[in-house]
Amino acid sequence: MTEKRQLVTEESEAARLLIELGSFDHDLGEAERAFVRAQDLLPDDPALAALVTDAGVVAYGRCFHKSGRRQKLDDLIAIPAQYQGTHDSVMHMRNRTVAHSESAQQVTLPVVELERDANGTINPTRALAMTIRHPVPNSFAPRALTLIKEIRALLAQTLAQTRADVVAEVDPTDLWTNGRPPQLVPTTAEWDAGARRDRFPTGAEIPVHLPDLLQ
Repeated sequence: MTEKRQLVTEESEAARLLIELGSFDHDLGEAERAFVRAQDLLPDDPALAALVTDAGVVAYGRCFHKSGRRQKLDDLIAIPAQYQGTHDSVMHMRNRTVAHSESAQQVTLPVVELERDANGTINPTRALAMTIRHPVPNSFAPRALTLIKEIRALLAQTLAQTRADVVAEVDPTDLWTNGRPPQLVPTTAEWDAGARRDRFPTGAEIPVHLPDLLQ
């Protein structure tokens, strides 16, 4: 009977690249699911579709900003020329509308409300800050999806080669004997939104914050 084990391997150039590529694929998958969901929500719920689109833009944009924990995806895979315009649109939306407030697609106007009484006297009653955000064209999500699927296809090729490189460099007997399986470990430590992961994991344990479930 064949026995199988999944064990965390030692740090190497190929293993570091495998981590980065897998992380990119996870983010692109998240973006893809968001854009699919945004399409499903139209035309019934455009407000929720806009929020889900924002989530897709953020997930996609993470792949193309250097984080200090991984390089940019376009340092590894070139954006196909025919999709460069769509890529630029998604990144502009990320940089100027979703992650920052610079875009002409969202404008806030100073508005004063006035009342005129029966005698013709006009009085200001209140001041308002009225924010108007242009809706994203319905074609945006399908274009983004086409782009993401193309990039994921290119990424899959690089991932396949990197997986083969990691397998080729492993000492199977040593790993079988001394390797440790990945393990999710519940923790009640205080949740820290600012905590940063190591570039390469220092062990096989992944702390999972479950305070609400453990109370």
